[in-house]
Amino acid sequence: YPGATNVTVCVASGRKSPATGTVEVLDGATLLTTQSLGGNGCAYWYISPGLAAGSHSITAVYSGDRNNPAGTSSATAITVTPVPVNLAVALNNASIPYGISARMTVTASSNAGPPSGSITWSLDGGSATSVALTSGNAQVVIPGAAVGTHTVLIGYARQTNFAAAPSQSLAFGITAA
Repeated sequence: YPGATNVTVCVASGRKSPATGTVEVLDGATLLTTQSLGGNGCAYWYISPGLAAGSHSITAVYSGDRNNPAGTSSATAITVTPVPVNLAVALNNASIPYGISARMTVTASSNAGPPSGSITWSLDGGSATSVALTSGNAQVVIPGAAVGTHTVLIGYARQTNFAAAPSQSLAFGITAA
């Protein structure tokens, strides 16, 4: 995902002249496009921005013409993989006085634009908290951490077209006020 998928459909004619008419390209029962056959009996099309991540079953249905009967191709299986996601975490200050919230910016990026969904974070192995991504960014605010060294673990779980990202950890210290 989101790369284009090229589709070529050629209808073999039992006559000297090539087949004419149209072909419907389907993903399962969903019509993707209807294309006219060219002078060589073939239709060319590309699916852009590509099919959603997952498994797809592509077939072509030929309308037929006065010399050639209508027909349906056998299915071609296509698997579209989700685009990889990278996480970057930036902490405003690695040493924070007690009573001040630790603030960090998480950026999720991919070759297909900003990922959707949310990130999760947990402090020192505690329960996870979810923060929505906006244009690929999330602000994590950790209030009230005790004096000492802490570790935040940031994660991004797979969303429809975006793969899970490797988790990122970040250490910071809380100093006495």
